[in-house]
Amino acid sequence: MASSSRDATGPGNAERLSAVSGGVYLAFTSGSDVMYAEYGDTLYEPVRLGGGEYPLILLSGGNTNIVWQDSCGIYSSVVSDGWSEPDTILTEDITYNMPLVVASSNHGYHIGRVVRSGNLWRIKHGIKRNNGFTESLIDSLYADSITSPVSMSRDRIGNMHIVWEKNGNIYCTSFAGMVCGVYDTLSNTGLSKNPSIDVYGGRVRVVWEDDGEVMFNSKWLGYSGEGTVNISETPDGVSRDPYVRGNAVMWSEKGITSSRVFDPDVMDWGDILQFPSQDARYPQVAFYQTPHSTDMWLAWTEGESAPYDVILKSYKVVRVPYICLDLGKEEPSVFTIGRGGYVEYGEEAYESVDTDPTSLVYRIMGLDPGKRYRISITYYQESGEDWEMGLSGDVQANTVIPSNIPTTETQWIPELGYLDGALTLCIVKNVGDYAICSGIIIYEFEEEGDDGGAQTAGGYRIFGLSQNYPNPTRGETVIRYSIPRRSNVSLKIYDICGRLIKTLVDGRRNAGYYRVRWDGKDNGGRNVATGVYFTRLEAGENSASRKLVILK
Repeated sequence: MASSSRDATGPGNAERLSAVSGGVYLAFTSGSDVMYAEYGDTLYEPVRLGGGEYPLILLSGGNTNIVWQDSCGIYSSVVSDGWSEPDTILTEDITYNMPLVVASSNHGYHIGRVVRSGNLWRIKHGIKRNNGFTESLIDSLYADSITSPVSMSRDRIGNMHIVWEKNGNIYCTSFAGMVCGVYDTLSNTGLSKNPSIDVYGGRVRVVWEDDGEVMFNSKWLGYSGEGTVNISETPDGVSRDPYVRGNAVMWSEKGITSSRVFDPDVMDWGDILQFPSQDARYPQVAFYQTPHSTDMWLAWTEGESAPYDVILKSYKVVRVPYICLDLGKEEPSVFTIGRGGYVEYGEEAYESVDTDPTSLVYRIMGLDPGKRYRISITYYQESGEDWEMGLSGDVQANTVIPSNIPTTETQWIPELGYLDGALTLCIVKNVGDYAICSGIIIYEFEEEGDDGGAQTAGGYRIFGLSQNYPNPTRGETVIRYSIPRRSNVSLKIYDICGRLIKTLVDGRRNAGYYRVRWDGKDNGGRNVATGVYFTRLEAGENSASRKLVILK
């Protein structure tokens, strides 16, 4: 694809590339136009959405939403059956001097931006709801110019995490609604700029430029940072345009797009991968992972003069871990509920283990009931004899661990084990001196198949009704249920007075797991009001109910 813009795919402060089943979506600019392109087996002709700059992609409720800005405001367009006319999100007295970043949650649109008044630069976070726009000041500084936009990412429970640059230093904070958390200083060298942030698997990951290098810092949600790592490691080059998504970091290096991906086997960063190109800038990366394969999509802008080329490439890569717990450290993992201590047998990652006289307990948060998960648990011991660990809780197994041989138990996590978004693991000593565990890795996969189709996970079938997700919800929500045998199934929504609001399922279904979406409308197609509702599932002789909250 051709573009007249040197920064067609940049900067790297927001998501402009999104991988989906069978392809990828890309938002970019060409001159003063906002463009959208889809690529699957073929590249469809890019569509012009409107005039403006700095577009980004939001995937929400099964729709693709493109948001962009111009000198007058912020706009969005949604594709369902064709693109909607641009909708104005905000047209208040705004002076944009930097690319904005927008994310969506049950609260509405979250907007992060830098606004200038003379030499005063204000870094702000706001929420646009149906009833208005609320904004708060994060930071400010006096300067002749500022080169770094803010970057923002949303976690699984709707909190926003924002990173920004001030006087060459990098800062990060979080917002629960409009309530701001503490500030973390990630870099105070005075040479840092262009931060990018992503929240994935319970970790906040931030990258930025620092004197020609790409630096990386991460932390578990709710905890302090764990130190800064030099990702690019190229002192003779100029590394720029950093971008982070999940466990991958992208950047530009002497006209070459470079990447590093975290390797769970060694609990460290893998080799630097390079994708030769002509004066490449502003790389983007996105993953789409199913139980059968992991696709890594890359996009960047290249060329020395207009027209510039917008490049899209895809690669089959090894599985990308969602959560990696490197156990056996002095400080217990943030997901550790109970352990007695730890043992370090050697320097390899698997040679450090958590221990307890009877049992180890972990509670892993942040799982999405709309996804599928596979877990790998590694054990290691050097007693000279065979030990046996029993795994109970939401995942069950018995594993024999020979002496001096790392042993890994891998299996699917039953879907009913994380309907509330959390997973409990209990490792019990069956045979041996104590309970042990050296590492836990969880992989997240997109579910294949249409909504409402029967799903299975290791043959684990019982009757159950999940809590809808998200809850509370302002619109579309997902309800999951399972039935152990073919039955007449009724899934209905009632209000607090017991009046029927919506029939979602009414008919015979085979045994299995099911997922149903509700768009927040009643049987007459009208949006329901704010309030408390109940989901009622009946299948054969079984029945269950869950409370559901609608917010407008």
